[in-house]
Amino acid sequence: MPDVFIHSLQLFGIACLSRNRVLVEASLNPDASYPDTSVAIVMAAASAEGFINELRDHAHPINYGEEFPDLIALNKVLGEIEQSKGTTLLKYLAASFILPGGMLDRGRNPFQDLDLLFKIRNQHMHLPIAAPEGAGDGSRVVPKIALIFQNRGLARRNGVNLTWMSIIQTAAMAEWACQTAAKSMIDILDRIRDHHLLTLEPRAVLESLLEPPAAQEESQINPGS
Repeated sequence: MPDVFIHSLQLFGIACLSRNRVLVEASLNPDASYPDTSVAIVMAAASAEGFINELRDHAHPINYGEEFPDLIALNKVLGEIEQSKGTTLLKYLAASFILPGGMLDRGRNPFQDLDLLFKIRNQHMHLPIAAPEGAGDGSRVVPKIALIFQNRGLARRNGVNLTWMSIIQTAAMAEWACQTAAKSMIDILDRIRDHHLLTLEPRAVLESLLEPPAAQEESQINPGS
């Protein structure tokens, strides 16, 4: 049986390490902006995207034979979506439709937050042009995606000379990004656990990486506890 999800888990590990640095810094300086939040966002999104792509490869019949027709269908459909330049979100919808458990609901989590994660990742990567005018008080106009996070209490409120990136660089945003990516990947992992496609090790790795820094240090000190 081939190794599975190695690269996407490595990307997720980078996201969580960035989040951990943010949590430590926030405990020392709670009013600052934390650049590592942006790293956590981008890498969490990359891990979720890489995961669904690796799922296609590891569902290939050459690895597991013809025993699981839904995995064969999954491999073919994800391949078609990739060739057609379909979105990562479409791949998650297709996977959830083919695998047990029913198709993801666009209006509910984990899909809804995964959509937001990719949007805030794209805001970082493509830097769309923002409106030139300010709000009249020295604060800057922020993109709609940042307003969503402000309304959810994850991003800080506008302030004088704060850019949209500074507004979203909070500890809460770093934690949200990692949790969102993990929940999306775990949802798919739980759907294939009965196929013997893989052990539960990837799920365990995700959950371990999600632990806060203090818990990770404690587990290293007392590995048998």
